[in-house]
Amino acid sequence: MFMSDPDLPLAPTPQQRARQAAQSQLDAYNTGNLDAFVACYHEDVMVLDLKSGELLGQGHEHMRKTYGALFERCPE
Repeated sequence: MFMSDPDLPLAPTPQQRARQAAQSQLDAYNTGNLDAFVACYHEDVMVLDLKSGELLGQGHEHMRKTYGALFERCPE
């Protein structure tokens, strides 16, 4: 029989992991931390136009270029 150690933390649930990921992205965005913001995305992230489905760009470099310009224009 397997007994868990009550002193060890439980692994986060999928909902907790999703909440943590969303909070990390939001915190990075709100502080203008481009590196932390981009790190929230897969290295092959695809950015699509929501209306047309057109691929606007792909990858961390695209994210850096797009969001870097946004963070510079809107520092707060």
